[in-house]
Amino acid sequence: MKIANDVISWIINSGFLALLIYIVVAFGKPWVDSKIKHAKTVQEKEVWTLLEQVAMTAVNARVNKAMSGREKMIDASTAVQAYLANKGINIDMEQVQAAVQAAYEKSPLTGNKEEK
Repeated sequence: MKIANDVISWIINSGFLALLIYIVVAFGKPWVDSKIKHAKTVQEKEVWTLLEQVAMTAVNARVNKAMSGREKMIDASTAVQAYLANKGINIDMEQVQAAVQAAYEKSPLTGNKEEK
């Protein structure tokens, strides 16, 4: 028991503990930062996937409505942005409109035929 107390006392008094803490922080911080960056990237990917799905739903819901194309675009974009804002996700209207336009072009209900 005396030896253990002497070793602990030496670690504390010699500054070895401070050095050990510094090394752990120095090597651990980049690892933690990379995990945070990865989590943010995954979260952003999921937000964009949700945006695409909501935009497609909004476009498909307005296909047979008696509105001009411009009115459908504005209505769908506003609905998508409102839905996402309700979920706590804030996306710029220009990006929402781009997603709605892309959904319109991909939707099988809009009559767009992609040439292959």
